[in-house]
Amino acid sequence: MSAITVVTEPAPAPSRLWEISYDGQCPTFHHSSHRAATALVDIVTRRQMKGWPDRNITVRLLDEYDESVWEATGDVAKALSASGWPGPGADRETTIGILEAVLVTDWSGEENAA
Repeated sequence: MSAITVVTEPAPAPSRLWEISYDGQCPTFHHSSHRAATALVDIVTRRQMKGWPDRNITVRLLDEYDESVWEATGDVAKALSASGWPGPGADRETTIGILEAVLVTDWSGEENAA
């Protein structure tokens, strides 16, 4: 008969999370660049559909201690502007792809890998 080992420690937390917020308020957290990019597109779309004014969206990559590793706010704003999202003629999947290329999961300060 084999022995069963019961683990009482919690599973390790992801070492990187994307935080999306409105200047630090009402944050949402995403574990991958794809999910964060999709959330950004959806947030901007919902605000436009509801007729709400634009707000500054803060995007940060956090480490396992919830410390900011990288501030991506400016890069995200440039990517959204370059794609034209959510304007007419802008493609949702293309915009998500552009944002995903900007938001990298394993950012080390050197060459970024998606």
